[in-house]
Amino acid sequence: PKSIIELSGIMGATQLAKYLPGNIAQHASRVVLSLSRGLPADAYTMTVLVETVLALSAAVIVTIGLTVLSPGGLAVLPHQLRQSLPWVVLSLPAVLFLLPLALKKMIGIASRRSAWIGERFRDNRIPNGRVQTLALAAYMVNYLLIGIGFLLIVRVMDVGPTLGYAKLT
Repeated sequence: PKSIIELSGIMGATQLAKYLPGNIAQHASRVVLSLSRGLPADAYTMTVLVETVLALSAAVIVTIGLTVLSPGGLAVLPHQLRQSLPWVVLSLPAVLFLLPLALKKMIGIASRRSAWIGERFRDNRIPNGRVQTLALAAYMVNYLLIGIGFLLIVRVMDVGPTLGYAKLT
């Protein structure tokens, strides 16, 4: 129910708090700003849950992708992981596709067992697959850009052994 401008303002203001030790200030200020501007606690909680799952999924996809694409990349993986890698890669899109459905089902089950949960999550909307796909792509691009940054730092400073983009990312 909030505008993209207001939500972006909350995210932008709290990004500054990331630079305080422990990264606690970012999360605390995000909760305070969100709730004080009328964002429902259940919507905030669901946003953080979906954000966490998508960020972790993007990290796994980028890591696996760059490992596979780097010279000798598969050789560094443990044997069990090499054998299960095709299943991991094939299952990620399915997991991401099923995430909104699974969250709705879990909320439905929890709501039937608890009036408190049912009251708080009654009107909650989980981002649809299109929105989640766009967010996942944004996270992946973010990780790839961070890798470019690391590569530039290492090359400019000329420190330590020469590491490739895949390993740095």
